Amino acid sequence: MRKYWILILVLTFNLLNSQAQEKLTSLSSNPLLFSNFSVQKKSSIDNLTLPFADDFYQNGYYPNVSKWIDSKVFINNTYPILPPTIGVATFDGLNAQGLPYSDFNNDWGLADELTSQPINISGLNETDNVYLSFYWQAGGRGEIPEKGRDYLNVEFLDKNSNWVTVMKINPTDSVTDFKQEFIKISNNYFHNAFQLRFSAYGNLAGNTDHWHIDYVLLDRNRNPQFESSVADVAYIGGNGSYFKSYYQLPFKHFSNDLLKDTLKIAIKNNFQNTIDIVDNYTVTLLNNGQVLRAYNGPSIDIESKKIKEYQYPGLDLSTLEPTSDTTEIEVKYFFQSSAENNSPEFVRANNQVIDKIIFGNTFAYDDGSAERAYRLENYDFGKIAVKYHANVPDTLRAIRIHFPHFPNYTSSSASPFFNIAIYKSLDTIQGENDQVLYKELLVSKEDFHIPQDEIMNGFSYYTFKPELNDGKDFLVVDGDFYIAIEHEKFNDVDLGFDMNQNNSSNMWYNAGYGWYRSQYPGSIMMNAIMGKPLSGKFTSLFQHQTISPQILIYPNPTKEMIIIQGDISTTFNYSIFNIAGIHCQSGQSFSNSAINVADLKSGMYILQIQEAGVKNRISQAKFIKE
Repeated sequence: MRKYWILILVLTFNLLNSQAQEKLTSLSSNPLLFSNFSVQKKSSIDNLTLPFADDFYQNGYYPNVSKWIDSKVFINNTYPILPPTIGVATFDGLNAQGLPYSDFNNDWGLADELTSQPINISGLNETDNVYLSFYWQAGGRGEIPEKGRDYLNVEFLDKNSNWVTVMKINPTDSVTDFKQEFIKISNNYFHNAFQLRFSAYGNLAGNTDHWHIDYVLLDRNRNPQFESSVADVAYIGGNGSYFKSYYQLPFKHFSNDLLKDTLKIAIKNNFQNTIDIVDNYTVTLLNNGQVLRAYNGPSIDIESKKIKEYQYPGLDLSTLEPTSDTTEIEVKYFFQSSAENNSPEFVRANNQVIDKIIFGNTFAYDDGSAERAYRLENYDFGKIAVKYHANVPDTLRAIRIHFPHFPNYTSSSASPFFNIAIYKSLDTIQGENDQVLYKELLVSKEDFHIPQDEIMNGFSYYTFKPELNDGKDFLVVDGDFYIAIEHEKFNDVDLGFDMNQNNSSNMWYNAGYGWYRSQYPGSIMMNAIMGKPLSGKFTSLFQHQTISPQILIYPNPTKEMIIIQGDISTTFNYSIFNIAGIHCQSGQSFSNSAINVADLKSGMYILQIQEAGVKNRISQAKFIKE
């Protein structure tokens, strides 16, 4: 019988734990765009001529204005999986400012477009074999477009200035393959202001339904039967993180054994035949221009349409001595190929890729770019924690968190509150005896800010409250420590999630049944800011707040009833939390009306009120129940 009850308890626990789970969702915005948005200058050049080509290898997040007339798509290398060349154009449900086309979740229709500058192809005809080719991928590291609903259109501008759909692309089962398409230009399109356009149809309410386009090429004298790829050999990505776990860390905590043992970088041969390349790389300390390492490899063959992963010995930075608070190291990979000696400039442009290693004041696992949003589902009180390790004692000055949309409001919580916590250790069995170094209850959006000299890119800062920390605005940490947020199911807060840097072993969640490592490969974007006091002035994230009323609770302490007084002229909703942040009671009341708290256990509580119909006028105060 005893074994029977143990089995029942285990099965019940497993059932509860399986129902409370992690989830990755689509982003509601792209802060990299709205923090860098500017009006794109229109090109004043004459109409383009053949060849027209773009492999989207460039700096910046917007299309090249010398080739494209709009700014809606996102140029990046973080969303695609194994593209033909580094850099793609990503289509989604966000406009040029990185904001949704619609505020309504179910809105569907024309989303991103990518339209070429006018191209002069007059004087040509079908015998010139003018073809458009391009590669596409649906989903990648983003959201898969929905079959039977979403699609990508390819359109041409004809002689009568009408846009004509020449291909409609539907999603496939694969989210990792890039497929190449060829479209022959017919006589109806040979004029001096020809244009091509890609148009995505999908959800208009966020960073969803992703399509990735690469290597657009329009040229004459082409034969798809013998040209099943583009004649280009190119890098398809950088090395990523140079550390075994971190993407960035302060030099004070650096040791050479934290570096990866092997550097890896991939080159794809898109030619139809085997080609040879000579690969190189240099490592330069940008602070003073010192070359730390240089490599020149032998000539190596790469088979047609194959990816060659080059592996180099890891770096040795054991003798590095920083010259400033921030140390930047550039790692530049480049190659030469005799097959491209007579190729156009756009073919040779992707023969290099540059990475950076930055030692500053930040512990981070992520690369700063969020591809998805992370959340918990089916729980009452959830906790999310990211583990860091200080090799030597150091001061933790702030927490930096990427909120994709701050907060992700639910219908039951117009302005959610959550707890900020720093743990020394986690109670991985029960989750009830975590060793807490610092905690602030019921933190709201008003508690976050950014330095005035930092571009808003989705990250915001939380600084420690001296009144909660023995008068200090920092914590001294040594060894392991955890940055955490704690919240209720009706106070959901999404966190940025980096799909490119896999550090799931340091990502933890607790949905009420103990701590578990994250099941998702990637990095939750919560960073630790270390070292010296933060310089510069801080600005509130929300400059136009409605002033919340000051409230008074009496009697305080109390045994049975509390009465609320303050500048409150309307009915309000209230919630009562214990000192651990657990919800205990809620209801509706009004000024000078008594609230019965007799059923509460003895201890300290926090009362939170929100005036009915006034979204941002939220106040809170503490009281003691005897």
